[in-house]
Amino acid sequence: MNSLVNPSAFHRQKNGVNVLMSTHRAETADHLGESLESHYAQTVTPDRIVLVLDGNIGDDQRADP
Repeated sequence: MNSLVNPSAFHRQKNGVNVLMSTHRAETADHLGESLESHYAQTVTPDRIVLVLDGNIGDDQRADP
């Protein structure tokens, strides 16, 4: 294991906040990214984000392989 990585630095208290959001073809990748960044910029960050693909999504929303 890399000595520069401290696993305890990544441990944080769970707060019970979960986010459910959806995306669809009319959504842009930029807007989706802004939405996700906004959730993580809050004072209380979510434990998890569940992203629902509401039908087909645009190619720009797909992760690069």
